[in-house]
Amino acid sequence: SLDELLLKCDVLLAPSVWYEPFGRVVIDAYKHALPVIGSATGGLKEIIKDNVTGLLIKPNSIPELKKAMVDMHNSSCKEEMLLNCREELNTFSIETQIEKFEEVYKDLIH
Repeated sequence: SLDELLLKCDVLLAPSVWYEPFGRVVIDAYKHALPVIGSATGGLKEIIKDNVTGLLIKPNSIPELKKAMVDMHNSSCKEEMLLNCREELNTFSIETQIEKFEEVYKDLIH
């Protein structure tokens, strides 16, 4: 299963070459406390916090992907990133989303 696979990983690679509207795979990574190396495009650049929950790279850049992989492997901040990923997951929880929708509706009513 996806959960079993992600539990075996140290980092998730999401070097998308198209404009992702929302990278659900990143949320799955956060659920498993995995930092993400992803393209700085579309929704990915909105949900991956560079050097906080992962690393952002230029789309279609093999040299940047290689460098990010080496940097992540050698990073002394990886443990901190793992904790940040768990915290960031709360941003996308259903409870948080409900609260945000309620705020928007209340603002619209008033």
